[in-house]
Amino acid sequence: MLNVKPNQNLIIDLDSSCYNALIRILIKCLKFSPLMKAITMSEDVPLVHLSKDFSTAIYKIEDIINFEVLNRNTSILKPNFYKLLALVTPKVSIDPESIPTTYLIEMFFQMGYTGDISLPSYFRNLFLPPMWNGLFTLLFKSFSEKVLGSDSASMFFYTLISGLYHAIKLDFGYVIWAQFGQGTSSSRRNPKISFADFWSNVVNRSLIHFMVPQMQHYLMTEILMLQTTRFVMLDPRNFEFFGSIPEVLLEKCHWKMPLENAIFRDYKKIPSFGKRKDKATPFGGMKVMKKSKNPVPKPQSPSPVLQYQSKELTSICPLVCG
Repeated sequence: MLNVKPNQNLIIDLDSSCYNALIRILIKCLKFSPLMKAITMSEDVPLVHLSKDFSTAIYKIEDIINFEVLNRNTSILKPNFYKLLALVTPKVSIDPESIPTTYLIEMFFQMGYTGDISLPSYFRNLFLPPMWNGLFTLLFKSFSEKVLGSDSASMFFYTLISGLYHAIKLDFGYVIWAQFGQGTSSSRRNPKISFADFWSNVVNRSLIHFMVPQMQHYLMTEILMLQTTRFVMLDPRNFEFFGSIPEVLLEKCHWKMPLENAIFRDYKKIPSFGKRKDKATPFGGMKVMKKSKNPVPKPQSPSPVLQYQSKELTSICPLVCG
């Protein structure tokens, strides 16, 4: 039976009062961001079901993942995965794959990064000032599957941060779905469940659909929450420059909160360090994705280990039907 990685894909507590004053404003921004549900949701499901369902998952076409529930074939479509995580795709959105590396590097330098980041693999969050290091750590703990491994995996993670930082119309679901699907092959290399928090929600919906009784004696899946008491901020005295929060991000979060919000007042009292170079437009050099009414999925070349023999679907989960 596969196990859940204990220190990855943690649930994030978005109670800003639990955090250092330097990062409270960013916690508020996360609370009203497109990623809110993705970093806070999970379901208690029997580990035996989660393990078996995940081990049968096949990601062969980019818009669908097939898996089995008690030997019954079912699947989840990308649009329904979006709904599960409350990820809304703008009608006109930025293609995540079109964001250049130089754009991400400039973003980190605007935050106050002091180290070498000529390649994504060179990035070290210890070179970020406390506020941005804290944000990076939170997202890393929630989406750590995206950072471990190749430079391309790191790029996906940095793209998420870029979408939040610049408050652009990024297709966050596209980034998360791609990594979620590719994670299905991890069980062939490592006896651990990849993206267990997301899979717990998928499996829970499937068990409800097939009316599988919950056995009390089963070992339940435990998705841990990040312990805010152990969340340590870096010493601000070690940094000469603190990149401020972009106005576009503050404005996007501010209208969703009361104007007299104490956290915004506290942030305005924090002195600025140096000058921050703003881009003229966050869309420079990026491609815009237009939502197609009838998208045609592109088949991906399956790994020889993942050769999939087609079977007649005996039942389709509501995740497919919507």
